[in-house]
Order: sequence, then structure tokens, then C-alpha cells
Amino acid sequence: MEDSALYLADPFALLHCLQTTPADYQHLALVGHNPGISQLAHYLAVPSDQGTVEVDIPPLGTVQLTFHGSWQDLRLGACGVKSYITPSRLAADR
Repeated sequence: MEDSALYLADPFALLHCLQTTPADYQHLALVGHNPGISQLAHYLAVPSDQGTVEVDIPPLGTVQLTFHGSWQDLRLGACGVKSYITPSRLAADR
């Protein structure tokens, strides 16, 4: 589904979109622009054992978050970071 209202949206508009996702959706990809998409990922990511998870998604970067519960329960620190891929990390892995 596409929602043009999310173009350059702030993190709270993006969060609202996620929180209103139908319950039968188990997985979802949210494509967005900065700063909103990075701010949302940072907001949702749980603190790691080494402090706060810093999520700055560069162009063409992705972050995969994990969450158990209902979409409407998404909130600060509710997710874990499963993977974080940036173009520079891909180049370093070559």
C-alpha cells in the first residue's frame, strides 16, 4: 500500500502509520526519507547493552527491527535491531 502523506513525514506520523497497520499483517516494510525515518528507527530501537542504539539511516540504507505484540503497542524502545545495512558496510564486506 502506498500513502503519499508519508513523504517527508516526521517520526510521529510514521509511527501512527505503523500503529494503524491491520492486525493480520505480520511483516511490513516502511520506506521513507530522513530525518523522519532515522528518528523513528532510533525512537523504536531498544537500548543495547552498550547504551542507546544509534540509528542513522543513510541513503540506500536499511534497518530491520523486531517487535512482538500488536501494532498499536509500538512505542519508545519497543523494538530490537535485527540488522543494519549501509552502502559503506556492503562495500567493506567485499
